[in-house]
Amino acid sequence: MIFLSIIIPHYNLPRDMLVRCVESLFAQNMEQGSFEVIVVDDGSEEKPYWLLPMFNCKELRVLEIEHAGLSEARNKGIDVAKGKYIMFLDSDDYLQPDSIGNCIETLHIESPQILRYKYNVCTARNDFKVTDKRIKYTTSNTISGAAYMTAVNLPGCAWSYFINRELLIKHNLRFRKGMYHEDEEFSTIVHYHATSLIDCNAHIYNYCIREGSITTSHSKATIEKRMEDMLTTLAKLTEFRKEHEAMSNSIQRRGLDRKITMLT
Repeated sequence: MIFLSIIIPHYNLPRDMLVRCVESLFAQNMEQGSFEVIVVDDGSEEKPYWLLPMFNCKELRVLEIEHAGLSEARNKGIDVAKGKYIMFLDSDDYLQPDSIGNCIETLHIESPQILRYKYNVCTARNDFKVTDKRIKYTTSNTISGAAYMTAVNLPGCAWSYFINRELLIKHNLRFRKGMYHEDEEFSTIVHYHATSLIDCNAHIYNYCIREGSITTSHSKATIEKRMEDMLTTLAKLTEFRKEHEAMSNSIQRRGLDRKITMLT
């Protein structure tokens, strides 16, 4: 039975980056057949089917869509995923070796709808390769996703938590197509609906800042679109807040208010 589905959107990256990303998953000592790795290619010039003979295992799948952006690639992955939990991993990022075992154990025992984890920020000059095993693995008490949003400034990144797939199915949650900062709206609504969340101190994810990415681009067109899409996200969340006011509780409203204020 597949327990964890890892969704990797890919678009025109150098081969070595994608290999590093996928290799980091097979360095997790997960039981065979308990996970699947879904690489969704977003219309790249070179389709990454070359990965299949390189890894030669049933856990790895490569799919392709016509170029439509990161949101659609992730949505395709959600649609075909079979695991109880979903994890997003960007193709230019990677996981610490042998780092998610404690998280998977927590998911099995506690079954939260969301399990959040920590991440490292790295560049070509600052590459994290060794997990610091001196740090004892700890977790928070279980709270709702909305309660978490009232206590912290919720990071938008969808790759910073495991999520129960049934929660996405129940509320038909997907990423908005064609958007930059698509994580902000998605993650906020996911946390709004989640009735159980655990936060852990495991630094399992390596977020890599690289030249040429959307977040590092200084072109006028990219900056303007980022601003326009952030305003759209803010408007959509404000609209969501109004539409759900009658059926929401005070904690959900406070959580949304804090996130909307933060984005504003």
